[in-house]
Amino acid sequence: MLRVVKSLIRNSLRKSAGLVLPTHKFSNEYKCLILGDDGAIKSQDYHYYVGYYDIDPFNEITQKIICHRVSKKFTSQVLPEVGDIGLLSIATGEFEKLEDSRAINWQLGTRVQWLDSKHVIYNDIQEGHHVSRKLDVITKTVVKEYSRAFWAISPDKKLGASLNFSRIRTKRPGYGYSGLSIDGDVERLTLFNLDSGADEYSVDLSEILNELDYDPKGSDPYLNHVAWSPCSTKLLSLFHFSESLNGTRKVYPIVFDLVENAWKSIDQSGFFSHHTWVDESNLLAYKRYRNEERYCIWNIYTGWSVISDSMPITDGHPSPVNQTTRIVVDTYPDMLGRMKLYLGSTDSNTTYKTIGFVMNPSKYTGALRCDLHPRVCRDNSKVFCDIPSKNGRRILIVEGEL
Repeated sequence: MLRVVKSLIRNSLRKSAGLVLPTHKFSNEYKCLILGDDGAIKSQDYHYYVGYYDIDPFNEITQKIICHRVSKKFTSQVLPEVGDIGLLSIATGEFEKLEDSRAINWQLGTRVQWLDSKHVIYNDIQEGHHVSRKLDVITKTVVKEYSRAFWAISPDKKLGASLNFSRIRTKRPGYGYSGLSIDGDVERLTLFNLDSGADEYSVDLSEILNELDYDPKGSDPYLNHVAWSPCSTKLLSLFHFSESLNGTRKVYPIVFDLVENAWKSIDQSGFFSHHTWVDESNLLAYKRYRNEERYCIWNIYTGWSVISDSMPITDGHPSPVNQTTRIVVDTYPDMLGRMKLYLGSTDSNTTYKTIGFVMNPSKYTGALRCDLHPRVCRDNSKVFCDIPSKNGRRILIVEGEL
């Protein structure tokens, strides 16, 4: 009953705030641009978005963004039936379709990302099975197809890390894909070579847990998320226990060292959330530390240390400002429906500041939510966010000193 009352109060507050507050507001230090109009086709018929926060969508040479366009007829579907992959011009706002894909969701999209200035890689479905494809954006032709969908591509663009998106679809709605995995129902992580397409390393979750001497006690854990270190020699993944287990979702981070060919468990609290590598030796994550939830740094040699006032004490999606200690991070909607954007730091001697906020219409919730997912581009000149609006998902560009 208390939860229902809180929900009613929150919804009432957000509805009232939506009538008074602007749809978005940012500090005068920053310039904002919202993209999502392709000229020939009315933009209100489509959603435009990038996907997860670990991908830089920007091509510095062409000044275009690689992103998704999805018909609004799929608005209420957790897994849209199909979506377009294309280039969105910052100068004109026009969308150029490259291909479409049926391996798509609102959180991750197709995982489309740049391999170099003229090639992208994305996930798709071929004859009912998950695959990934390398596409030449100039000729609009697929130059290579892989037998696995990928979760993440190594920074050196040599390896794809694959998880079982069929299992993820069942266990974590909003993050999986329709169709079947090449691994069937087996919970497996595989690294495959982007040149040859051959599998270079493959391991079942049961084997990882055995190496870590972890007993799942008859439960059914699953793998989700892969984050590569900048040096491409380490990766972080997470094994989860579903919400149905004791009424709560438990998440445990594990790190694989490709050089040592060994797995390591780096936190046993069961509460571990958004994360990012800040350099080859340090990982930033929102986690439980001594019975308190906040941002912390894990160093591969010294372990965990807490960050004090330089990061907000609320969960969000952290994106490093390259070659600095600064971090752009968002928040989930507050009681008024504001999703805030902050500039923080891993340097505890500094304090964080507010960049601005975006209002979240109430229809964007649960597996249909639209997180800001801020991404700092390689030259630190822009932050790209997915934003919810009454007219659909749009792409926000924030420019200013980071």
